[in-house]
Amino acid sequence: MAEETSDKAGDLYTVQVLSTSQASKAKAIVAQLKNKGFDAYTEEIKLDNSQLFRVRVAKLSKEKIQAVREKLTKVVDGLGRLQVVKVSK
Repeated sequence: MAEETSDKAGDLYTVQVLSTSQASKAKAIVAQLKNKGFDAYTEEIKLDNSQLFRVRVAKLSKEKIQAVREKLTKVVDGLGRLQVVKVSK
């Protein structure tokens, strides 16, 4: 299960690895990240009548999520720029 740790303001952050319209691609990347020890998950959204699948890792405080991002940078290559995104509690 996802470890949820919040900062003083109670805000949680995640690292977005990529966004794709292909559910199978998102699931495959999540599986690869989980095999490497990351708390990866998908988030499904609808945008302009199309469906997107976001691959994200962890839900932690801003300070802790930066360490996750640094570790991911060493593992994820060629998928684009990793983004730290604020998420709701």
